[in-house]
Amino acid sequence: MYDLERFIEWAVPRRKPGEPRHIIPGGTIDLARTLPGLSGPAECFVRGSQDRLTIIGPAGDRRAVYFLGLQDGRPPTAERIEIGAAIETRVTACDAVNETLYIGVAGGELLRVDLRQHSTAPLRHEWRADVVARTRLPVRSAVQALAVGALGDPNRPVGLRSTVVYAVAGTDAVYRLTADLHLDERITIGTDANP
Repeated sequence: MYDLERFIEWAVPRRKPGEPRHIIPGGTIDLARTLPGLSGPAECFVRGSQDRLTIIGPAGDRRAVYFLGLQDGRPPTAERIEIGAAIETRVTACDAVNETLYIGVAGGELLRVDLRQHSTAPLRHEWRADVVARTRLPVRSAVQALAVGALGDPNRPVGLRSTVVYAVAGTDAVYRLTADLHLDERITIGTDANP
């Protein structure tokens, strides 16, 4: 882990004029010991809400979502959330917006996983991870990169814009999908210099 606060000059003005910027390494976290049930290398990291890191990794023959809470001066906290549907192949890309994860897996499949709290008893809540949409890109390559963004008038609040997902899967195209993973547009990257 890296202490990014020290990277910001106004937060820690220790850099002299002309001195190069650098990131000061923070503490080390052993994920195998911290994340309950992690049975292999973590496959995807994305910053979640509420000052936590969201991690996807193998848990036996399936995949699980882990919340890793990081607070200054305290040991990290971890919570494991089972994914409602089995993800049996390797996770190759992920991104998130609010409490929604978009996951790309080997073979060109995309999944939308909604993270929600549900009540298990009075004043007790647990997280659930439900696959609410899935689609396959028109190529069989693994999804290499995902980016979630907002489409619409930049002067409107983000909540009033449409969420879109951009996926790259080893071809000369970028695929744009709706929030519910309906293929919206295929954007090709041409090499022809003439318009």
